[in-house]
Amino acid sequence: MATEIIENNNMILQVLKRLAVSDGERQAPTPNLPGGKDMQRYLIAAMVAALPCFAVAVYYFGSRILAMTAVAFFAIAAVEVAFGLVRGKPIGGGALVFAILLVLILPPEIPLWMVAIGAAFGAFFGKEVFGGTGHHLFSPVLLAKGFLMFSYPLVIKGSYFGSMLDFNPPEAWMICAGVTLLGAVAMIIIQPANVLTLAGIFFAAGCFGWGLGVAGRLGFESPIQVLVVDGFLYGACFLACDPSCSPGNGIGKLIYGVLIGSIAVLMRCFSNYSEAIMSAILIGNLFTPIINIVTQKDEGLSLEKE
Repeated sequence: MATEIIENNNMILQVLKRLAVSDGERQAPTPNLPGGKDMQRYLIAAMVAALPCFAVAVYYFGSRILAMTAVAFFAIAAVEVAFGLVRGKPIGGGALVFAILLVLILPPEIPLWMVAIGAAFGAFFGKEVFGGTGHHLFSPVLLAKGFLMFSYPLVIKGSYFGSMLDFNPPEAWMICAGVTLLGAVAMIIIQPANVLTLAGIFFAAGCFGWGLGVAGRLGFESPIQVLVVDGFLYGACFLACDPSCSPGNGIGKLIYGVLIGSIAVLMRCFSNYSEAIMSAILIGNLFTPIINIVTQKDEGLSLEKE
Protein backbone atom coordinates (compact mmCIF):
# COMPACT_ATOMS: atom_id res chain seq x y z
CA MET A 1 0.00 0.00 0.00
CA ALA A 2 2.78 2.43 0.93
CA THR A 3 4.58 1.68 -2.35
CA GLU A 4 1.41 2.42 -4.36
CA ILE A 5 0.91 5.70 -2.52
CA ILE A 6 4.50 6.74 -3.25
CA GLU A 7 4.15 5.80 -6.92
CA ASN A 8 0.88 7.74 -7.20
CA ASN A 9 2.45 10.77 -5.55
CA ASN A 10 5.43 10.59 -7.90
CA MET A 11 3.06 10.38 -10.87
CA ILE A 12 1.12 13.42 -9.66
CA LEU A 13 4.34 15.38 -9.15
CA GLN A 14 5.52 14.43 -12.63
CA VAL A 15 2.24 15.62 -14.19
CA LEU A 16 2.40 18.89 -12.26
CA LYS A 17 6.00 19.40 -13.39
CA ARG A 18 5.01 18.88 -17.01
CA LEU A 19 2.06 21.26 -16.69
CA ALA A 20 4.36 23.88 -15.22
CA VAL A 21 7.47 23.86 -17.42
CA SER A 22 7.65 20.41 -19.13
CA ASP A 23 9.94 17.61 -18.00
CA GLY A 24 12.56 18.02 -20.72
CA GLU A 25 12.28 14.40 -21.83
CA ARG A 26 10.58 14.81 -25.20
CA GLN A 27 12.85 14.41 -28.20
CA ALA A 28 12.67 16.62 -31.28
CA PRO A 29 11.02 14.86 -34.27
CA THR A 30 13.36 16.63 -36.71
CA PRO A 31 16.81 18.27 -36.41
CA ASN A 32 15.28 21.71 -36.99
CA LEU A 33 13.18 21.54 -33.81
CA PRO A 34 14.58 21.95 -30.29
CA GLY A 35 14.97 18.95 -28.03
CA GLY A 36 13.10 18.62 -24.78
CA LYS A 37 15.93 20.07 -22.70
CA ASP A 38 16.17 23.17 -24.92
CA MET A 39 12.45 23.82 -24.62
CA GLN A 40 12.49 23.18 -20.88
CA ARG A 41 15.37 25.66 -20.51
CA TYR A 42 13.39 28.31 -22.38
CA LEU A 43 10.25 27.73 -20.30
CA ILE A 44 12.17 27.91 -17.03
CA ALA A 45 13.99 31.05 -18.22
CA ALA A 46 10.75 32.68 -19.32
CA MET A 47 9.03 31.92 -16.02
CA VAL A 48 11.93 33.19 -13.90
CA ALA A 49 12.28 36.30 -16.07
CA ALA A 50 8.53 37.00 -16.12
CA LEU A 51 7.98 36.75 -12.36
CA PRO A 52 9.12 40.35 -11.63
CA CYS A 53 6.91 41.55 -14.49
CA PHE A 54 4.04 39.52 -13.08
CA ALA A 55 4.56 41.06 -9.63
CA VAL A 56 4.46 44.58 -11.11
CA ALA A 57 1.27 43.72 -13.04
CA VAL A 58 -0.37 42.50 -9.82
CA TYR A 59 0.73 45.71 -8.10
CA TYR A 60 -0.88 47.94 -10.73
CA PHE A 61 -3.92 45.86 -11.64
CA GLY A 62 -4.58 43.93 -8.43
CA SER A 63 -5.76 40.40 -7.80
CA ARG A 64 -7.56 40.33 -11.15
CA ILE A 65 -4.23 39.27 -12.70
CA LEU A 66 -4.12 36.25 -10.41
CA ALA A 67 -7.64 35.22 -11.42
CA MET A 68 -6.80 35.59 -15.12
CA THR A 69 -3.67 33.48 -14.68
CA ALA A 70 -5.59 30.71 -12.93
CA VAL A 71 -8.25 30.65 -15.66
CA ALA A 72 -5.65 30.65 -18.46
CA PHE A 73 -3.65 27.89 -16.77
CA PHE A 74 -6.63 25.56 -16.34
CA ALA A 75 -7.78 26.21 -19.93
CA ILE A 76 -4.36 25.41 -21.38
CA ALA A 77 -3.87 22.45 -19.06
CA ALA A 78 -7.25 21.02 -20.05
CA VAL A 79 -6.27 21.13 -23.74
CA GLU A 80 -2.89 19.54 -23.01
CA VAL A 81 -4.40 16.75 -20.90
CA ALA A 82 -7.08 16.05 -23.51
CA PHE A 83 -4.50 15.74 -26.29
CA GLY A 84 -2.30 13.61 -24.06
CA LEU A 85 -5.16 11.18 -23.46
CA VAL A 86 -6.04 11.05 -27.16
CA ARG A 87 -2.43 10.46 -28.19
CA GLY A 88 -1.73 8.08 -25.35
CA LYS A 89 1.49 9.97 -24.65
CA PRO A 90 2.74 12.23 -21.81
CA ILE A 91 1.64 15.85 -22.07
CA GLY A 92 4.12 18.33 -23.50
CA GLY A 93 3.71 20.76 -20.62
CA GLY A 94 4.40 24.45 -20.12
CA ALA A 95 0.81 25.46 -19.31
CA LEU A 96 1.78 27.62 -16.35
CA VAL A 97 4.48 29.54 -18.24
CA PHE A 98 2.26 30.12 -21.27
CA ALA A 99 -0.54 31.31 -18.98
CA ILE A 100 1.70 33.86 -17.26
CA LEU A 101 3.09 35.15 -20.56
CA LEU A 102 -0.43 35.47 -21.99
CA VAL A 103 -1.90 37.34 -19.04
CA LEU A 104 0.82 40.00 -19.26
CA ILE A 105 -0.40 41.02 -22.74
CA LEU A 106 -4.13 41.07 -21.93
CA PRO A 107 -6.04 44.02 -20.46
CA PRO A 108 -7.30 43.16 -16.96
CA GLU A 109 -10.81 44.29 -17.85
CA ILE A 110 -11.30 41.36 -20.22
CA PRO A 111 -13.96 38.87 -19.03
CA LEU A 112 -12.56 35.68 -17.61
CA TRP A 113 -14.48 33.53 -20.05
CA MET A 114 -12.68 35.29 -22.89
CA VAL A 115 -9.37 34.56 -21.20
CA ALA A 116 -10.33 30.88 -21.08
CA ILE A 117 -11.38 30.77 -24.74
CA GLY A 118 -8.29 32.61 -25.93
CA ALA A 119 -5.93 30.45 -23.87
CA ALA A 120 -7.58 27.23 -25.06
CA PHE A 121 -7.48 28.42 -28.69
CA GLY A 122 -3.78 29.26 -28.44
CA ALA A 123 -2.95 25.91 -26.84
CA PHE A 124 -5.07 23.94 -29.33
CA PHE A 125 -4.06 25.61 -32.59
CA GLY A 126 -0.73 27.04 -31.44
CA LYS A 127 0.97 23.88 -30.28
CA GLU A 128 -1.08 20.76 -29.67
CA VAL A 129 -2.17 20.25 -33.28
CA PHE A 130 1.53 20.31 -34.22
CA GLY A 131 2.46 17.72 -31.62
CA GLY A 132 2.66 19.69 -28.39
CA THR A 133 5.19 21.85 -26.60
CA GLY A 134 8.48 22.04 -28.47
CA HIS A 135 6.88 20.98 -31.74
CA HIS A 136 4.81 24.13 -32.31
CA LEU A 137 5.43 26.39 -35.30
CA PHE A 138 3.77 29.53 -33.92
CA SER A 139 3.79 31.13 -30.50
CA PRO A 140 0.66 29.83 -28.70
CA VAL A 141 0.63 33.01 -26.60
CA LEU A 142 0.44 35.25 -29.66
CA LEU A 143 -2.15 33.08 -31.39
CA ALA A 144 -4.30 33.39 -28.28
CA LYS A 145 -3.90 37.19 -28.27
CA GLY A 146 -4.53 37.40 -32.02
CA PHE A 147 -7.69 35.30 -31.75
CA LEU A 148 -9.06 37.58 -29.03
CA MET A 149 -8.09 40.74 -30.94
CA PHE A 150 -9.90 39.70 -34.10
CA SER A 151 -12.88 38.16 -32.31
CA TYR A 152 -13.42 40.85 -29.65
CA PRO A 153 -11.53 43.96 -30.88
CA LEU A 154 -13.35 46.44 -28.64
CA VAL A 155 -12.94 44.39 -25.48
CA ILE A 156 -9.28 43.56 -26.00
CA LYS A 157 -8.23 47.22 -26.25
CA GLY A 158 -6.85 48.76 -23.10
CA SER A 159 -3.76 49.04 -20.94
CA TYR A 160 -1.85 45.94 -19.96
CA PHE A 161 1.62 45.28 -18.61
CA GLY A 162 3.25 45.04 -22.02
CA SER A 163 1.77 48.33 -23.29
CA MET A 164 3.87 50.28 -20.76
CA LEU A 165 3.48 53.85 -22.03
CA ASP A 166 -0.29 53.63 -21.67
CA PHE A 167 0.13 53.29 -17.92
CA ASN A 168 -0.87 55.86 -15.35
CA PRO A 169 1.03 57.31 -13.49
CA PRO A 170 3.60 58.34 -16.12
CA GLU A 171 6.60 56.79 -14.35
CA ALA A 172 4.96 53.36 -14.48
CA TRP A 173 6.31 52.66 -17.97
CA MET A 174 9.84 53.13 -16.69
CA ILE A 175 9.25 50.55 -13.95
CA CYS A 176 7.71 48.12 -16.43
CA ALA A 177 10.52 48.65 -18.93
CA GLY A 178 13.08 48.13 -16.18
CA VAL A 179 11.70 44.79 -14.98
CA THR A 180 11.26 43.65 -18.59
CA LEU A 181 14.90 44.39 -19.38
CA LEU A 182 15.88 42.65 -16.15
CA GLY A 183 13.93 39.65 -17.39
CA ALA A 184 15.73 39.84 -20.73
CA VAL A 185 19.07 39.65 -18.92
CA ALA A 186 17.87 36.54 -17.09
CA MET A 187 16.75 35.01 -20.39
CA ILE A 188 20.18 35.63 -21.90
CA ILE A 189 22.03 34.20 -18.89
CA ILE A 190 19.93 31.03 -18.88
CA GLN A 191 19.78 30.71 -22.69
CA PRO A 192 22.69 32.71 -24.22
CA ALA A 193 21.50 32.31 -27.83
CA ASN A 194 18.66 34.71 -27.05
CA VAL A 195 21.15 37.59 -27.31
CA LEU A 196 21.39 37.02 -31.07
CA THR A 197 17.63 37.27 -31.58
CA LEU A 198 17.40 40.35 -29.36
CA ALA A 199 20.37 41.99 -31.06
CA GLY A 200 18.74 41.56 -34.46
CA ILE A 201 15.40 42.93 -33.27
CA PHE A 202 16.77 46.04 -31.57
CA PHE A 203 19.35 46.76 -34.26
CA ALA A 204 16.73 46.68 -37.02
CA ALA A 205 14.16 48.58 -34.98
CA GLY A 206 16.72 51.23 -34.05
CA CYS A 207 17.92 51.67 -37.63
CA PHE A 208 14.44 51.88 -39.11
CA GLY A 209 13.27 54.12 -36.27
CA TRP A 210 16.18 56.50 -36.78
CA GLY A 211 15.73 56.54 -40.56
CA LEU A 212 11.99 57.18 -40.35
CA GLY A 213 12.63 59.87 -37.75
CA VAL A 214 15.05 61.67 -40.08
CA ALA A 215 12.48 61.40 -42.88
CA GLY A 216 9.74 62.76 -40.61
CA ARG A 217 7.67 59.58 -40.93
CA LEU A 218 8.24 58.01 -37.52
CA GLY A 219 5.05 59.15 -35.81
CA PHE A 220 6.71 59.07 -32.38
CA GLU A 221 8.80 61.56 -30.42
CA SER A 222 11.90 59.37 -30.68
CA PRO A 223 13.01 55.88 -31.75
CA ILE A 224 13.29 54.98 -28.05
CA GLN A 225 9.55 55.48 -27.67
CA VAL A 226 8.93 52.96 -30.44
CA LEU A 227 10.84 50.33 -28.47
CA VAL A 228 8.68 50.59 -25.35
CA VAL A 229 5.19 51.33 -26.65
CA ASP A 230 2.50 48.75 -27.47
CA GLY A 231 4.29 45.78 -25.98
CA PHE A 232 7.36 45.97 -28.25
CA LEU A 233 9.89 45.43 -25.49
CA TYR A 234 7.91 42.67 -23.81
CA GLY A 235 7.26 40.80 -27.06
CA ALA A 236 10.89 41.00 -28.11
CA CYS A 237 12.32 39.89 -24.77
CA PHE A 238 9.93 37.06 -23.95
CA LEU A 239 7.92 35.88 -26.95
CA ALA A 240 10.34 36.13 -29.87
CA CYS A 241 12.88 33.82 -28.21
CA ASP A 242 10.77 30.64 -28.15
CA PRO A 243 13.24 28.04 -29.54
CA SER A 244 10.48 26.04 -31.19
CA CYS A 245 9.40 29.03 -33.30
CA SER A 246 12.81 30.58 -34.03
CA PRO A 247 15.81 29.45 -36.10
CA GLY A 248 18.25 27.00 -34.62
CA ASN A 249 21.58 28.62 -35.51
CA GLY A 250 23.31 31.94 -34.93
CA ILE A 251 23.04 33.55 -38.37
CA GLY A 252 19.44 32.42 -38.60
CA LYS A 253 18.61 34.01 -35.25
CA LEU A 254 20.11 37.32 -36.37
CA ILE A 255 18.13 37.26 -39.62
CA TYR A 256 15.00 36.32 -37.70
CA GLY A 257 15.52 39.20 -35.27
CA VAL A 258 16.17 41.74 -38.04
CA LEU A 259 13.01 40.57 -39.82
CA ILE A 260 10.90 41.02 -36.70
CA GLY A 261 12.36 44.39 -35.72
CA SER A 262 12.00 45.93 -39.18
CA ILE A 263 8.47 44.63 -39.77
CA ALA A 264 7.32 45.80 -36.33
CA VAL A 265 8.52 49.38 -36.82
CA LEU A 266 7.25 49.66 -40.42
CA MET A 267 3.87 48.20 -39.51
CA ARG A 268 3.51 50.47 -36.48
CA CYS A 269 4.45 53.63 -38.40
CA PHE A 270 2.54 53.00 -41.65
CA SER A 271 -0.66 51.47 -40.32
CA ASN A 272 -3.21 51.97 -37.58
CA TYR A 273 -2.36 48.59 -36.10
CA SER A 274 -1.02 49.12 -32.58
CA GLU A 275 0.00 45.49 -31.88
CA ALA A 276 2.69 45.49 -34.57
CA ILE A 277 5.28 43.49 -32.61
CA MET A 278 2.81 40.64 -32.12
CA SER A 279 2.17 40.31 -35.84
CA ALA A 280 5.87 40.76 -36.62
CA ILE A 281 6.81 37.83 -34.36
CA LEU A 282 4.16 35.61 -35.94
CA ILE A 283 5.52 36.54 -39.39
CA GLY A 284 8.98 35.69 -38.10
CA ASN A 285 7.64 32.31 -36.92
CA LEU A 286 6.25 31.75 -40.41
CA PHE A 287 9.65 32.36 -42.02
CA THR A 288 11.62 30.29 -39.49
CA PRO A 289 11.58 27.04 -41.55
CA ILE A 290 12.86 28.94 -44.61
CA ILE A 291 15.56 30.67 -42.58
CA ASN A 292 16.62 27.30 -41.18
CA ILE A 293 16.94 25.84 -44.68
CA VAL A 294 18.96 28.81 -45.97
CA THR A 295 21.29 28.96 -42.97
CA GLN A 296 21.47 25.30 -42.01
CA LYS A 297 25.16 25.02 -43.03
CA ASP A 298 26.13 27.78 -40.61
CA GLU A 299 27.99 26.36 -37.64
CA GLY A 300 30.26 29.21 -36.66
CA LEU A 301 27.94 31.58 -34.80
CA SER A 302 26.01 29.92 -32.01
CA LEU A 303 25.69 30.66 -28.31
CA GLU A 304 23.50 27.71 -27.39
CA LYS A 305 24.30 25.88 -24.19
CA GLU A 306 24.92 22.21 -24.54
